[in-house]
Amino acid sequence: MTTTGVWRLPETKAGEEQIVHLSNAACSLLSKIINGRKRGFLFPGKDPAKALTRPGKAFARICAQAGVDGRDGQAPLVIHDLRRSYCSILARRGVEPAKLMKLMRHSTIHVTMKYYTHLQDKALVEASNIVGDLLMD
Repeated sequence: MTTTGVWRLPETKAGEEQIVHLSNAACSLLSKIINGRKRGFLFPGKDPAKALTRPGKAFARICAQAGVDGRDGQAPLVIHDLRRSYCSILARRGVEPAKLMKLMRHSTIHVTMKYYTHLQDKALVEASNIVGDLLMD
């Protein structure tokens, strides 16, 4: 683990190297996990000698234990929802699409624009009001 907040993944499931930019909070949590383990994988499977291969199943168990399991006709939360929420929060806070694209590791800016820039409508209205307010003075 690096102290710079940059995590290099030498090979992802797509077979490519990727860089993940981690927050200070994520670095702190990962450091605690790494320092607390005796050996082996960061995310071990049921057999500690093997890596976790189905994180979605583990996530579903965690959600069920927390009472977030899609009862009462609601769709269950899936692990990808965490990724969507992360980007949605950033978009609503006005983070530029180019930065969102890099943080989400989207292949093109078009993917980011399609799914997240509508969340910045409030910021765009506020920006438009800058000129409107000047004209009204």
